[in-house]
Amino acid sequence: FNFKILKSKDKTLVFDSYFSNKFIYEDKDPLNWKITNKRKAISGYNCVLATTNFGGRKYDAWFTPEIPISTGPYKFKGLPGLIVKIEDDKKQYVFQLESFQKKKEKFIFDTKAGIKVTKKKFYNAYNTFKKSFIAQLNQRGVAFDNATSRQLQKRVQKSRNNEIEIKY
Repeated sequence: FNFKILKSKDKTLVFDSYFSNKFIYEDKDPLNWKITNKRKAISGYNCVLATTNFGGRKYDAWFTPEIPISTGPYKFKGLPGLIVKIEDDKKQYVFQLESFQKKKEKFIFDTKAGIKVTKKKFYNAYNTFKKSFIAQLNQRGVAFDNATSRQLQKRVQKSRNNEIEIKY
């Protein structure tokens, strides 16, 4: 992953890039959590199970009210406690807390460091980039023989071929 995410109660801003292009978009996809009665200890914390659908996947999230911070990995937020573990129903994406510590330095997020686009425009541009990677290199003066070009194009198309968000 080479993106940065800035989450607040009302907003999720994503800074992402490919090649030399930098973009910022606001992710407006809602996280409609269903909190269950299931409980279990994870990473030394008493956790509660919540479920949601996001980006075309179903997720189980274990959060702890012991740490009253309404966030978690990636874009996940909005529960009454820190998400300690979250995984999609196929277990292709699994995030689990290893440790927790408060940082002293501030995170700097330069909202002018990229082109502001919609989420849909970002993903459309990214997918176009993946399809035309070699052509874009050629435009910048980088050329390969045909065999190398085909091999590189296949590698680029395979990279990130199991995106965390399969619907956007």
